[in-house]
Amino acid sequence: MNYGDLIGEAFRIAWRNRFLWVLGFLLGGATVVSPTDFGTVSTNEPAWTQDLGRWIENNVGLAILVLALTILVIILVFLALFTLCRAALTESIGAIARGERRGFGSTLRGGLSYFWRVLLQTLLVGLISLAVVIPVYLLLAAAFVRLFAGIAATDSTAARVVIALACVVAILLLVVALVIASVALAIVGQLALRDLILGHSGIVSSIGNGYRIFRRNLGRT
Repeated sequence: MNYGDLIGEAFRIAWRNRFLWVLGFLLGGATVVSPTDFGTVSTNEPAWTQDLGRWIENNVGLAILVLALTILVIILVFLALFTLCRAALTESIGAIARGERRGFGSTLRGGLSYFWRVLLQTLLVGLISLAVVIPVYLLLAAAFVRLFAGIAATDSTAARVVIALACVVAILLLVVALVIASVALAIVGQLALRDLILGHSGIVSSIGNGYRIFRRNLGRT
């Protein structure tokens, strides 16, 4: 397909189905900032904040546990929202491209029908991504350690320059490799999601299919 036609079709689908914008904003992590009252500023803290401070001082362990559980709940909520929006957008846009009609309610229902499969696929792709990028991060850390250790181990200015240049080149190459790997993994993940929902493939096979599609269409992708 022509790139212009592909992008144009995406814009037409988005413009004709504006309910998709809500899911797009949620998927992108849009935040709503409320106006701040810059009027009278009180120097006295409310009584409830003082009571809360005293309770935290007297129950440090429990306060840490409550904070950790709160952060965990927030992470799970955002993960669920992220998964639902990805599934709903992919399923509904595929249906719209086939000529079907979709509304906000039917889009959510379509996303919910694939929720658990998309969640498991997201977690599996995340584990694969960690297995790929963690060694690169470790090599980056080793390059930085080697840089400082090598400079500290010699008093020769020329030797320090050579060590610094070699380490900087290695670090730059690793950063480039990390960027390439991250972009490739993101594209494979998107192709795998489409294959899971639109191709009705299994969770593991969809990731393999996504990688094969990426590899066969590397330049165009």
